[in-house]
Amino acid sequence: MNLKKLFPYSANVKDVSNLIITMLIYFIVIVVSSVLFGLIGNLWLIGWVFDLINWVIRVYCGAGAIVAVLVFLKVI
Repeated sequence: MNLKKLFPYSANVKDVSNLIITMLIYFIVIVVSSVLFGLIGNLWLIGWVFDLINWVIRVYCGAGAIVAVLVFLKVI
């Protein structure tokens, strides 16, 4: 599996500053998407779609953070 295609920021972590910046990017994406989709998610008919999209974004960012730590520790 090519991690550079799936997680471009996580696959290039080489030192602590890159790791912190990558974690900060994923954190900002989660916060912004949660706020935006949380407001839109209250709509009656299409709210569940936005909740699903928000869940996918959270899972992707969580996996990206895990990959960044593993790349930093040179496990993968």
